[in-house]
Amino acid sequence: MPLLLFIIILFVTILLSIIFGLICRKIAISKGHSSGYFWLGFFFDIIGIIITSCIPNLNKEKEEKNQYKALQRQNQLNYGFVKEFWICPDCGTKNPANANYCMECGAESFIKDTKWKCPRCGQMNSPDSKYCGECGYKK
Repeated sequence: MPLLLFIIILFVTILLSIIFGLICRKIAISKGHSSGYFWLGFFFDIIGIIITSCIPNLNKEKEEKNQYKALQRQNQLNYGFVKEFWICPDCGTKNPANANYCMECGAESFIKDTKWKCPRCGQMNSPDSKYCGECGYKK
């Protein structure tokens, strides 16, 4: 009888440890971490779940990086289509195309080689050109 009771208790304990491990794994994966947190829940049960709940959310950081990249792409599109501004990736402020720093937060512009606009005809020219490609105006 004591052996059977021992086996039942051991089986229930292992089953609960697996359940806690799976919960920890699910929390970790939802936060962008590996499934290795299973073992934290398996060996430490409820404490493992509490610890796993406190780990940082990597998906949020990835989302912020994706938003930053989207802003950069939008700036490049605006710049490529001769828009007169760039959007600061830090604060989102629209700045003139010739501004080297954000007017709101002071962040440095990533558009280093700005095109120049010909005062005679309004044509946008590459930064290394000495003459306007449209009318020949000297820079």
